[in-house]
Amino acid sequence: MAKRISMKIKNHINGKAVLHFFKTYSRYFFSGLLVFVCILLFIMNLAERGKINNLGKQLEESNRIYLSDMNDSQEKISFLEQSLYYLGKTSNDLRRSLDLPVVDYSFFNEVKTAPENKEEDVSETFTMELAMYDGFQALLDHKTTRKASADFTVFRGSKIFKSFLSSNGLTEKKYNQFRYDYEKNGTCYFILEYDYRNGTLNASGINDKKISSAVMDEKFLNGITGFIQAADEKSRLDSEFYGRFAKAVGREELTASLNGKWVKTEKTYNGDNLTAYTVFRKDGKQLLKVSADSSKKEIIIIGAAETKIYKDFENFQSDLIKAVKTIDDRPDLKIAVSDSQQIIEKMYKDEAFIALMAKQGYKPISVPRMTDPDFIYYDIVDGSGKRVGSYGVQTSAGRIFILDEDDVPIRALTTLQPEILNPADSVFESNEEITAINDLYTTPDSINVLLVGKHENMTDTLIIVHADKKTKKAVMFSVPRDLFYKNRKINSFYIDYGIERLVKEITDITGLKIDHYMVVDMYAFIEIIDILGGVDVTLDEDLIDPYYKIKKDNGEWGTLYYAKGAHHLSGIESLRVARSRYTSSDYSRSKRQQLIVEGIKTRVQDLSLKDLNTAMNLFRTSMAYTETDISPGELIKLLSDYRDCSISGQN
Repeated sequence: MAKRISMKIKNHINGKAVLHFFKTYSRYFFSGLLVFVCILLFIMNLAERGKINNLGKQLEESNRIYLSDMNDSQEKISFLEQSLYYLGKTSNDLRRSLDLPVVDYSFFNEVKTAPENKEEDVSETFTMELAMYDGFQALLDHKTTRKASADFTVFRGSKIFKSFLSSNGLTEKKYNQFRYDYEKNGTCYFILEYDYRNGTLNASGINDKKISSAVMDEKFLNGITGFIQAADEKSRLDSEFYGRFAKAVGREELTASLNGKWVKTEKTYNGDNLTAYTVFRKDGKQLLKVSADSSKKEIIIIGAAETKIYKDFENFQSDLIKAVKTIDDRPDLKIAVSDSQQIIEKMYKDEAFIALMAKQGYKPISVPRMTDPDFIYYDIVDGSGKRVGSYGVQTSAGRIFILDEDDVPIRALTTLQPEILNPADSVFESNEEITAINDLYTTPDSINVLLVGKHENMTDTLIIVHADKKTKKAVMFSVPRDLFYKNRKINSFYIDYGIERLVKEITDITGLKIDHYMVVDMYAFIEIIDILGGVDVTLDEDLIDPYYKIKKDNGEWGTLYYAKGAHHLSGIESLRVARSRYTSSDYSRSKRQQLIVEGIKTRVQDLSLKDLNTAMNLFRTSMAYTETDISPGELIKLLSDYRDCSISGQN
């Protein structure tokens, strides 16, 4: 107990001593600590400054090295430019010595000088040093080519070669220092060249064959004889070919056909061979040109309307006479007036154009009326025969005008821009009762199928077929392909995203759940209808489309025209009716497409067991050109369930 009390007192005394010491010397402690920190910061500062100075020296050294490397690079580039210049110059000097044309090297146009160097300007010395090397090389080249030229002259001047040329009737023609051509009657028979690097003579003939020899001897000349024989044979055939050509264009019947026409003729020769025969109008306009090419063994007739190539003289001669007889030597103005008259007269006989006028109670008069020197008039009259206007050909320029009943010009046709005759495609007015879309709901006994008709990657037709096996009725609902939805045409969804996306958007628009889809290519459309033997449709209005040109049975191109009423259409005719769109609304077009689908359905329903082969061809064609999510098994079931459905109307 006494010991513990003694320890507490001792500790108390020690604590008081420490406290007294701290109070007495604390100010010296903090002053010393502050000095220590200041010294430490000073040392650190000196170290950082040393690092910065060292870094600065490193940067200076790096910059010096970089500038030195850059100067070295510029000097190397300058050296390369100088070398390129003298390389090109030497090349052209050599070409001149060989009598070859010089080459315009764009990067050799001027001598590039070395960059400025404050210590030493080496450009002039550098240039002259290169020139010294070039001068020595030029001396060597000159010596070599001079000797080679002399050697070649010796070869050509040898007695054996001179005798060979004389016996074959050949003359020598210089092409350049180391090439000579050998000709007869203006035709090159063979070429002789000297390769002084290898010391060889090279001869080539018209058949592109080549022979080489180090000496001018009998063996080498025998090879050249083969070239001469080939050239003689070619010359003989050419002479025969051009002779037949000259005889054909010189026939009396051809000359007689040109008598009385305002023309002149011109003949073109290559040596003794007639190669071209041209007929000009006397004012200089080319009307007909006939040329012959023996290398291709063909004759060409270039007429005003077309160019024809012939490989035999029989067809050429008969067609040449026809071409000459049909030459139009009239002045351009008369031709322009006549052409415009033919356009009007052709249209005035076109059944589609006549039907279009008849719908408005008018009739075209195809016999021209000529009451003044300014116009040739083709009248349009009403039911009573009164003139309501006309198309007129301007005699001073050949242009076609539309004129009113007083013969006052309204406009020239050349100023009219072709437009869709019924541009209000987006406007639909009808008194027909249309099935409400919400009535086409899907039940367990019904199905909705999206039919898509496409050409290449463009979808032209979108039809929803709603069939109900309980009521045995089917309704078709067309979606206009130009329907603007989500800032784009509805048919572009198929092009950009595929059929699944198109089905989704059609579902969103109509509110109908699409159970299946079928995408049918245009070519399948044609083949299917032809396999079925055509389809029957009844149009409730005339279909006239001047923008859809078709080739008629007489071979001429005309306007697409189907009169109101019943028609039996082939595959291609059905496609025309389905695709025509410029002179009727999108809704009328959709209705025609539905009529064709109904016609196909009717023809398929009429098939029986005796038509098994037709059914198989139909199935194969459909599968080849159709994209669908319906399996063959599902298709058979659908045909069984909905076979008897009748189409209740077009909507």
